[in-house]
Amino acid sequence: MNAIRLSGAVLALAIIAVVPTAAIGQVDAPPSITPVPEPTAVVTEVAAPLRITLRWTTASELDNYGFFVMRSDVEEGPFKPLHPKAIAGAGNSEMPHKYSYDDTAVEMGKSYFYYVESVSTRGEREKFTPVITKICCKVPTPTPSEASPTSPVPTGSR
Repeated sequence: MNAIRLSGAVLALAIIAVVPTAAIGQVDAPPSITPVPEPTAVVTEVAAPLRITLRWTTASELDNYGFFVMRSDVEEGPFKPLHPKAIAGAGNSEMPHKYSYDDTAVEMGKSYFYYVESVSTRGEREKFTPVITKICCKVPTPTPSEASPTSPVPTGSR
């Protein structure tokens, strides 16, 4: 049985192009994977070219050949891999590993839907993360704790 434990997943915003690839067929039952927490997004303002950076981390891996980053223009799909070859996995490892992929075929203001798919050493494919929605290059509004003060702090008089 294949097992990949996810310690965290972060999908970051930048822009990327879609490159269709051939799918690897299912061989056996999909590998078992520890439930995935909801990924968070890190949005960065970048100069051209635009990109969306997807990041994820595994806690451990068993028979993990690698990963495909899947993308669609609509939440319901169809989803297509963004790269022709799998991003190499760690195979068998009890150590955490960090992965990332830059999607550079994106357009300003357009919404994209992503998920990461794992591939076992036997060619079994399984959805590794939930679908996450990103709008290309939308800069987040800072929260009050992140914002710098805009006016001086009043001083009292005696």
